[in-house]
Amino acid sequence: MAQVAVIESSDLTLVFIRGDAQIVAADEDLQLSCTVIATGMRSVAEMVDCSLEVARRINQEAFESDDRAQRLGRWLFDTFIRGTVRDLFFLHLGMSRANGRMLRLVLRFDQSVPQLAALSWELLCHADDGLFWSAVEDVSIVRHVESHGRTQGVLGTLPLRVVVATAVQASVTIDAAAHEAGVRNAFQALRMRGQVAYEYLGETEHASLAEKLRDHEPDLLHMALHGDFNDDDAQGALIFQDILRRPARMLASSMGALLRAHLPRLVVLVACDSAKTSSKSLLDGVAQQLVAHGVPAVIAMRHEIPESDGILLTERFYAAIAQGATIDRALQIARLALRARPEQRRPTWAVPALFTSSAERRLFKPPLHFGHPFAADITAIDELLKKSPQKALKRAAGVSLDGLCNLELDQLHNRIRQHERSLHIDSKVLNAYRDVERFLAKLIALTDP
Repeated sequence: MAQVAVIESSDLTLVFIRGDAQIVAADEDLQLSCTVIATGMRSVAEMVDCSLEVARRINQEAFESDDRAQRLGRWLFDTFIRGTVRDLFFLHLGMSRANGRMLRLVLRFDQSVPQLAALSWELLCHADDGLFWSAVEDVSIVRHVESHGRTQGVLGTLPLRVVVATAVQASVTIDAAAHEAGVRNAFQALRMRGQVAYEYLGETEHASLAEKLRDHEPDLLHMALHGDFNDDDAQGALIFQDILRRPARMLASSMGALLRAHLPRLVVLVACDSAKTSSKSLLDGVAQQLVAHGVPAVIAMRHEIPESDGILLTERFYAAIAQGATIDRALQIARLALRARPEQRRPTWAVPALFTSSAERRLFKPPLHFGHPFAADITAIDELLKKSPQKALKRAAGVSLDGLCNLELDQLHNRIRQHERSLHIDSKVLNAYRDVERFLAKLIALTDP
């Protein structure tokens, strides 16, 4: 089994492939490699296979308590984040933090190791202090899935077409109204500006789903319903209802084939077990099938999630998306909100998982300073940057930046960075001032005659 670390800006990608009797870590840029686990009396492949049997048992109980979750998370960290891989992890975590960026840990599993992909990597935690990495603000864990069909990128233009569908059954408690309101309210401001087109499909029947998707062609599809994983089918399924309001299962492969004709850029499945897989295949879960069929990003649940947690996840995730957050950052914000609940007894914050085939992280690129009360002032600053950077910076000092979302701050920051050469400012100074107000003040001080 081989493990390769590839550095992609603020991304650290781990690729798991079954190979010879060792686990090797390699950095593509530095051409470094080392044996992460030394061979003993048995081959490392046999040792890991033996440990996986234990890990699978732990995995089944991991969401019952933080202690059991930490047991699995520590095993994953000790086994696979070792040697050079661990050094690279902490190196890039430190570099990302120094630059005010999030470290995105991307997991890629070869088809030879489906048993590894079936484990709950969202519970990965520091071996020493038990800190869950997906429960800190500046680390996200993403699962990469190869697309085998027509695909598109995550990033698109406005208006963003948002569609919400629910499927309620008598035996399953789903507050469809709360899910719908969570999405609708989050996008209310953007809807008023014509930057989001919103449609609620109501309780959706199995037979009518294809027609409704064809009518609305969503960029973002949110679905709140029940899901399951049936060993007899050897794949996951979503549970809709038929015209007689009886449960109607749509298998993962069928759902993937259906969405292949429409290809939303993001699908969010608040459905229990909608990301669960067996240890025999990488693609027998619903989320994995959707990405394999061409949907570039899917958020789904790897376990059961309480209804109240699903609603809070919906509210916080879309509120962050509407403010310009990336998909992984928005999911991280929602995770932290779940973890902060005083009544939280189990690590349900780790149930959501992000699957993607795309390196892109953002759904849309809003206009600079969209909806900001000082838009006219900042637009003038942007124009001045093209003519006289010094004058623009001085004018910027008199503009309040309160209310700008992170995306707008970053865009303004990047516009000024484009004039680095004309300002004769060392790039290290620019990188050190991610906070825009301090950044502008420093620039003005440096450029004053």
